[in-house]
Order: sequence, then structure tokens, then C-alpha cells
Amino acid sequence: MAFGNDMEMALLRMGVGFVAALAIALVISILFKSNQLKKSKGSHHLETRVNKKQPFITRINDMLKHSIDEFFDMSKYLIAGAFVAAFLQTYVSTQSLLLFGDNQMQSTIVMMALAFVLSLCSEADAFIGASFRNIFPTTSILAFLIYGPMIDLKNTIMLLSVFKAKFVFVLFLLISIIVFLFVNITSFI
Repeated sequence: MAFGNDMEMALLRMGVGFVAALAIALVISILFKSNQLKKSKGSHHLETRVNKKQPFITRINDMLKHSIDEFFDMSKYLIAGAFVAAFLQTYVSTQSLLLFGDNQMQSTIVMMALAFVLSLCSEADAFIGASFRNIFPTTSILAFLIYGPMIDLKNTIMLLSVFKAKFVFVLFLLISIIVFLFVNITSFI
């Protein structure tokens, strides 16, 4: 809807996003064979309880307790990331970012950085991306639309709380490189 009747952007977003996600997953599966989660204090206790057959009410109760615990564990990172993103949205002018986007490669990097910092939802970013149609080339807007939902500031903070830092760093680099390459390949098609 953000791009009107132009189905090209929607199809490119779906296609390039899907292929990029597959490539990222393939490379991650090759690079990291072991568990990359940080060890939690109660993980052994949880594993032993799951193996035993519990009554349905107990399982529902355990699920609700776990959901509440996860909500409060993750919400602090989500709030911190949202605060930083809101601060940058408020005090950094998007016009200042336009100074760095002279050519296609630079403008793609600028739009990817903007997607990372703004931390928008994947629905709202289409309307923001559409507002840049007269300023940036299609490939840069496509990078904004694909990169933001894959990795952003809030997501990175939450990933660092659960996964090992090396894994998050490699994932961040991999997403950045693959999205950049795949999006720029679309300009030759």
C-alpha cells in the first residue's frame, strides 16, 4: 500500500528478503555448529521438568510463568533500544544523513544505517521508505525495507542478552553484507 500500485517493490522485498534469509541461515549453520546461547542458571532444571509428563494444568501454569519471566527479561532490553532509537529519531535530522548518500553504494549504506537506528516495525518502514522515493534510488529503499526487519538496534540489544557476543557480531556482519550485496545485485536485473 505504501508504494501504491507498484508491485515491483513488494515482489523485490519478498524475493530478495527470502533469498537473503536463506543465505544467512546457510552461512550461520556452517559457521556455528554448537549452541550459541548464553548459559542460563535454570536451564538444567527446565530440561528435567520437560522430560517428565506433567498434568495439563501444571503445564499451562508453567507456560504462563515462563512467558511472564521472558516478558520481563526481554522488556528491559526492548525499552532501552526503543529509548535510544527514539532519541536518535528526535535529535538526528534525516536530512543530515542525506549528505552521505551521493551514489548508489553510499545511499544503500545510509538507508541501511537509518533502518538499523530507527528500529521501525516492518509495516511502518514501508511508508517511511516510500517517503524517500524522490531522494534515493530503488535499491537503497529496498535495502531499508529488508535490512530493518532483519536487524535493528532493539533487536541487537536483545540478541546480546541471549546469545554470545561473537555470534551476534558475526550475525550482524553477515546480515549487513548479504543484504547489501543482494540488494545491489537487483540493480543489474
